[in-house]
Amino acid sequence: MPEYRVNTTIRALTETFVKEKMDELKDNPERGVRNLVDFALSLCESPFQQNLLTTVQTMLQDSQSSYYRLVRDIASHVNEDHLVTFGMNAGYNSLTFGAKSIRENEAEGGFYTPWVISLAISEKTYDRMEASYQSLIEQGMDLGVYSWVLAVKSGAEKVLPLIHAHPDCAFLLITPAEEATEDFLNTAEILDNLVVSIKYDTDAFCVYDDMRKRKMLYSACVPYHPETMTEQELNDILSDLNERHPVFTLLLSEAPEEACSFSVHTYIQALRHSQRYSTVPFDLYEAIKQISGNISSEPCTLSFDETGNVYEEYSTASAAAMNLCSMSLAAILKTGYKKTFPQIS
Repeated sequence: MPEYRVNTTIRALTETFVKEKMDELKDNPERGVRNLVDFALSLCESPFQQNLLTTVQTMLQDSQSSYYRLVRDIASHVNEDHLVTFGMNAGYNSLTFGAKSIRENEAEGGFYTPWVISLAISEKTYDRMEASYQSLIEQGMDLGVYSWVLAVKSGAEKVLPLIHAHPDCAFLLITPAEEATEDFLNTAEILDNLVVSIKYDTDAFCVYDDMRKRKMLYSACVPYHPETMTEQELNDILSDLNERHPVFTLLLSEAPEEACSFSVHTYIQALRHSQRYSTVPFDLYEAIKQISGNISSEPCTLSFDETGNVYEEYSTASAAAMNLCSMSLAAILKTGYKKTFPQIS
């Protein structure tokens, strides 16, 4: 069994409470989810978490909310251990315990630290880089990073042992429908710290249905180009996905939005508040940056390409000069993510 690193009394008590409330969630989803939100709010230390949960409280006052349909569906169609483990890893390990460590390390080390790290992974290079990925995740946890996005075009099954080896982390694995073979799903469904996100197309529909039958916590991923995406197209996609029951629908921009008249990120925020669909839409990287800016004094995002090089517009150094195989995570952050301090005149 992998070794657990986050084993605090607060986590243990919180997890016990959440498990006790799971039966209530099944019997009375509306009351159950309100009680869980109230409990989470009582534990919050940061203004960001308090504001987020207060917003959720307000949204749940609408008895006709589509999100209640989502809660009912989760309670009856998602494995309880999967739901609790992933929720605790993301909500406590990453955004509470980890966020505190990030702030402490930033103050001491003088460099910004992301709360989530993204990896583009290729089947062609995975065997050569596997040890470096293992080391990177261990280094990340030392700095407070417990959330990881893995974008895998091919060879997704190879990555699952990496996820199994780090049970304290929350992993989002984005992959095409053809990667979701029976062997892949047979392993993925027993990894409670994993959410599989299948790229949206007609081939993905049967995969969503299969994951639902397996009681997996899963999401849909919708790559888009901001110059061509329209409100109508986005609503059509979300209507389609309403019938496939992903908990989250993650929009993944293929280009910057600055020159576009239609902001997908802004429109998605409005859709979430309208509670029109029983899947929760997010612009993935905009959401990552927003949360990062509330954990750190500045938003910090970090992504690696398939060769291990940093490719990130935020970095203050040459991305090509920083590679996870040849540099430690701390060295990469010290090189490219130094904190800036105001000049004293």
